[in-house]
Amino acid sequence: MSERGLERLGASMGIVWFVLVLASALVVPRPPGIDDSTSSIAAYFSDNHSRIPLSAALGALAGAAFLWFAAHLGRRLQRAEGGAEAFSSIVFASGVIFAVFGAIRSLPYSTLAMLSQQSEAGDAGVVLEPTKGSDHRKI
Repeated sequence: MSERGLERLGASMGIVWFVLVLASALVVPRPPGIDDSTSSIAAYFSDNHSRIPLSAALGALAGAAFLWFAAHLGRRLQRAEGGAEAFSSIVFASGVIFAVFGAIRSLPYSTLAMLSQQSEAGDAGVVLEPTKGSDHRKI
């Protein structure tokens, strides 16, 4: 691929990132709030057990697109700086950190969606709802 083609591809990765992040957010319904009941939170993860990993996969692809875009942007800045690399390294490092935090953000949701299915299959209770006294009941 020519230099010009790589430049266009790098620049278009910013748009690809936006589309993938938007798709990742729209694939799952709004999660329950922190003050919602335990049973409604467990039902959310159980009902969306296939959508949540799909959202995480789209988010991972978005992270890869963003890394490519950050590398492209860093290279463009390096050329503009005349090789001094004052800001280009910072831009790329910030892009890496942003992509890593984006990937880490989806891990708890994916884990809870997977565990909700194991609980329904008869494995040991994963989500316990506190009741009066020290007893817990399985949701």
